[in-house]
Formats: sequence, C-alpha cells, structure tokens
Amino acid sequence: MVSLIEAYKYIKDCSDFPITYILETEDSYWGAADDYVGVNKETGELTHIQRPSLFLFGLRDDVFVSIDDIYSDFMKYYQAHSDEQNLSMLYASAWNRLFYHKNGKPEDYKCEEDRQSMITKWSEIEQSLYKDIRRIIDNENIDYPPCVQEKFDDPFYRIKPFMLRNGFTDNDIDRTWVTI
Repeated sequence: MVSLIEAYKYIKDCSDFPITYILETEDSYWGAADDYVGVNKETGELTHIQRPSLFLFGLRDDVFVSIDDIYSDFMKYYQAHSDEQNLSMLYASAWNRLFYHKNGKPEDYKCEEDRQSMITKWSEIEQSLYKDIRRIIDNENIDYPPCVQEKFDDPFYRIKPFMLRNGFTDNDIDRTWVTI
C-alpha cells in the first residue's frame, strides 16, 4: 500500500516544477507535475498523462488532500529560482491555487479542515511572493495602463505590468492568471 507521502514523493520526482496540489481517488493519488501523474495506491504503479488533458475533470470521486510538503517544497523552489520569470510563474500558481480553494465546493475536499489549511497556506505564500513583486516594481518607473490605473488600489491589478512582462495576463472569466 502506497501512502500519501510516498505518492507525493513519486509525483514530485516526475516534475521540474513544484507540485501545487494532490487529488485522491478511491484507488490512486494524482498530482499535476509537468504532466498529470497518478500513483496507484495498491501497486505504486505510475501513470503519466500529458497536459493539456481533460482527464482529471472527468474524475468525480476525486478530492483535494492537504500535505505540508507541498508548501515547503514550493518555497524551497522559489528560494533556489527567484528570478523575475520564476517569481511571476510561482505567483500565478499560488494566486490561482488560493482562488480555486477559496471558491471550491466542500465535496471537492477530503474534509473542511484540509480546505481551510490550503487556503491559509496558499494565502501566506501568495502574500510573501506579492511582497517580493512589489519590492521590484515599487523601485521602477512604470507607465501603468488605464486598466491598472482605474483599479490601482486592487493588489491583483497593481502587479499586472510585472505579470505582463513575464508572460502572464488576467483571465477574462475570473480573477486568475493565465499565460499569454
């Protein structure tokens, strides 16, 4: 039998980028690495599904599970890769995870405690990365576009020029970051 911690390590070893979530189904654990990676709970067999894939959207018995290593590994990755490009990519991931967990349905989580833990941890990470972005942009003379000037007090839009120059823009559907 493969534990959640063991599955996380298997999935993490399949990726260059830090894992941002783990899903649990009746017989497997799934994580989004460079590809979707599944670990069979009984056999430990790995399954790789290339992105983009609608595969995970078809699972209805999947739930998010909380594991502390996700957050510490995410920040370790940032400390080792703190250039602007990585900062924007990590910030987009943290912001989006926080957004999805805040707006998630209770049935999408193993328990409400896991959901609240994810919201708390992603909020802490998002704020830490946001402060680093602000340190960079507050020392620059930026010509803010009208869409930012109109919402200058909104932290999401305040960093939009930074995100744009590093390959991200805001999603028209919700307040998340997407690649350009």
